[in-house]
Amino acid sequence: MKALVAKTSGFAEKHPEDIALKSLKPFLEKAEIEHRPLKKGQVRIQVKYASVNPSDGLFMQGIYYGQAPETGSPVGFEGVGIITEAGPGVLPKLLKGRRVAFAVTEDGSGSWAEYAIADADTCVPLLPKVSDVDGAAMIVNPLTALAIRDIIKQSPSKAFVYNAAASQLGKFLASVTSEAGLIGIAIVRRDDQIEPLKERGVKYVLNQKDADFKEQLERIATKEDPKMFFDAVGGQSSVEIFEGMPSHSRWLNYGLMSDDTPDLKDPSHLIFQRKTIEGFWLKDWLDKTPLWKKLLIINEAQSRFSSGEWKTDVAAIIPMDEVFKRLPKELAKANGKIFIQP
Repeated sequence: MKALVAKTSGFAEKHPEDIALKSLKPFLEKAEIEHRPLKKGQVRIQVKYASVNPSDGLFMQGIYYGQAPETGSPVGFEGVGIITEAGPGVLPKLLKGRRVAFAVTEDGSGSWAEYAIADADTCVPLLPKVSDVDGAAMIVNPLTALAIRDIIKQSPSKAFVYNAAASQLGKFLASVTSEAGLIGIAIVRRDDQIEPLKERGVKYVLNQKDADFKEQLERIATKEDPKMFFDAVGGQSSVEIFEGMPSHSRWLNYGLMSDDTPDLKDPSHLIFQRKTIEGFWLKDWLDKTPLWKKLLIINEAQSRFSSGEWKTDVAAIIPMDEVFKRLPKELAKANGKIFIQP
């Protein structure tokens, strides 16, 4: 089968100064590879579309993201397709022939290929009204947004702060938290991103580039007392937000969109204000969540897509043969979701 495979193995020795993918050639190559045999509980999926997430760019560069690339193995974490082959086990056989959203596991194979291997219990059989592009982006962003909403519900405050709020995930989070009566304090980087989020019910939308951003955040934090900061950026701008949070607040980092390393120069935030810094990874959350709750969240995501309430903003669908030429340019535009078509 044809696949886009990693050219290097292991983690990079140091964090690159610029994590933007200006060229794929140092990290990827197109190759013809053999099909691997399936293990117990696994399925083989004929991929229709594979999504491109920030985590894919980090992974192929060897920037720590749960697992390291392996030379000759396909990259890509998420996609949609038809299960064509079932490995040993009851569930794989039950799912054979089904159209599914899937996320590859550590022992699976990447989605940027004609076929991918995934654990059957990580595959989501799709409702007929869910489009292929929505299915290809069903797991990482939508389920993260719903998981974050449930975490906020358990917080002592209804208010929360989140950055990268104009992203696809940020838009999903805006809608589900607003309707749940939670108070979002959304952080963006452009004025034209403010009104669309307010239309989704977000009470406060701040531009971090404003000269008085710190004062705005501290004023709102004093009024609303947010206890959680969900961070998709992981850079020095995240520290600026954290420092504006009230005592006993939690900084939960779930992404790395920044080239710089956060530097918290004042440890008094941790000692005397009793703030905490944590990581959030969807895989861990799903592993720890009871099956009944996972099914409820998956069904909710599908219902929102099938009803038309949620819709994936498609920036580009790129055939595999054009990936090296087009993908870096599309990533630089940052105007929606990008998909690869094997």
